[in-house]
Amino acid sequence: MLEKYLTTTKDIVLENEPWKMSLGEPISNRNGRKFDKLFAPEQQSYILKKLSEVMIQLNY
Repeated sequence: MLEKYLTTTKDIVLENEPWKMSLGEPISNRNGRKFDKLFAPEQQSYILKKLSEVMIQLNY
């Protein structure tokens, strides 16, 4: 299905299912933008600092 998902989605998305309309869009990673949208720059800095502290403690 992943090979032909753009054409296959036309067969499985019904007109009364508008929430599925984005299934025909190209597959992409949408998580990369969430961090920037959800958190202000100050919050991002705080989160990254705390994560780096944890990573050091875990020897990553």
